[in-house]
Amino acid sequence: MADNSLSGGQKALEILKKMKDFITKHANIFCILALLLFGYLFLFLNLGSYRLLDIDETRYVNIARAMLFNGNFVTPELNFEAFLEKPPLFYWLTVFSYKIFNNTDVFASRFPVALMSFLMMFGTFAFGKKALGSKIYGLISAMILLSTIWIGLFSHIAIMDIGFTALTMGAIYCAVITLFNVKEENKKYLWYVSYIFMALAVLQKGLIGIILPVMVVGLTFIALNKGKELIKPVNIIPGLILFFLISLPWHILAYKANGAVFIEELFVKHHFARFLNSATGLNRKQPFLFYLPILLAGLLPWTFSFI
Repeated sequence: MADNSLSGGQKALEILKKMKDFITKHANIFCILALLLFGYLFLFLNLGSYRLLDIDETRYVNIARAMLFNGNFVTPELNFEAFLEKPPLFYWLTVFSYKIFNNTDVFASRFPVALMSFLMMFGTFAFGKKALGSKIYGLISAMILLSTIWIGLFSHIAIMDIGFTALTMGAIYCAVITLFNVKEENKKYLWYVSYIFMALAVLQKGLIGIILPVMVVGLTFIALNKGKELIKPVNIIPGLILFFLISLPWHILAYKANGAVFIEELFVKHHFARFLNSATGLNRKQPFLFYLPILLAGLLPWTFSFI
């Protein structure tokens, strides 16, 4: 009996060892499958099962629906009036979703946001895997990101924040990863993709799409005494060309269509005036420290790990 039990235990150990070896050998596939399952459960499951939630979601969805029906892809409109507070990438992606699903329902309205979050999760996995040479590190990092309260909540609401976050993170990831084990001849291509992401971030939410990546990437490279990489002609010249080719055309067309009111509304009021006084047109007067507990709450259930 003991021999039979021992033999059974040895067989079980052998099976477990074979399973471990198989998973280790095909770790990339299992990580991707885990992310696909995780992304489906956390992002797409029941995405359209509840109504539009707040004034911003309702407003942005109605603007996208109006763009679909009137065919005006230059000037976003709300209640038949120009709505120039934000650039149009969010609306373009939502209209594209409507065309794919042949529907303007809640699921199709939220799908681009969930997809952006999904791609951000995969980007985090790829960055963590490359930076530390560990698939498990990348997988855990991606799962932690997606399971935070703030990311989970905003991934289910059709507003611009997640898309902007994903594009900004893409710009930062592509630039910073060049500090790690990347072939010298391939670094310039990562820089070009970084500039493309930055241009798309500008089309998503304005000039902050330049400020955040430049600040994070700049401080990172300077802190590591790699500041010269930031201004290498082979990186910066093609990168800037790509940036302006992507970000400028809509701004030029919107100015031609709306005149000086476009500059005043988008840049003067909703960039510089809001930066100097957040209450401008928004009725938001909370001090900076007001957002600290919100940030800590938004990081749950990982707040204490973060601290």
